[in-house]
Formats: sequence, C-alpha cells, structure tokens
Amino acid sequence: MTETNPKSDKALVLYVLEQIEVIRQYLEGISDYEFYQNRMLKDAYYARIMVIGEYSKRISEKIQEQHNYIEWEVMKRARNFYAHGYGSLDWTRVWETLQTEIPRLKIDFERLLKEL
Repeated sequence: MTETNPKSDKALVLYVLEQIEVIRQYLEGISDYEFYQNRMLKDAYYARIMVIGEYSKRISEKIQEQHNYIEWEVMKRARNFYAHGYGSLDWTRVWETLQTEIPRLKIDFERLLKEL
C-alpha cells in the first residue's frame, strides 16, 4: 500500500479510509491485553489516529458543512489532544476509540466517499 500526500477532498477521504484500514489490519487478533503490553503497537495506532485527525481537518469546510453527520469538531479536538497531550494519554480510552469510534468513522467516511 503506497501512501500519498492527498490534496483534493476525495483524495483526503480516501487517505483517511486507508489509515482506518491499516488500523483494522493491525487490530486483527489483538486483545486488549496485548495492546496494553506492546509499546510498538500502541505507537502504531497512535500514529494512525493522529494522521486521521490531521487529514480529516484538511477536508474543505464546504464538504464538512454538507456532511455534518461526521463529528468534524470532535475529530479536530481529538487530534489536538493526541498531538499535545501524549504524556497524559489514557491508553484505555485509545483502545476504546480503536474498538468503537474508528469502525463508526469508517462507515461515515465510506458514506462520504459515495456522496462525493
């Protein structure tokens, strides 16, 4: 899988979906215990969550306004928290995000992609 530096809204959405797919692949067969014990896995997930937040906020305001079923502001705040609060991260919350928010985000971004 080749990563690109997307510019258009559609390319940004595809890039976010690519990050979500990588997270899904990383999660296959991983228990919460393995997650908490493995620093490399945590770093990998953390990095992908950051990329999702960073590239999501680059999607045009017009698209964000038209597709308000996506919690754009929550994603921006989460990205900023993850970017500036690493020392105070709650890894339990990160695990919960990976298990619940990321799959939901995938559904939303797949819907967005169809609507573009």
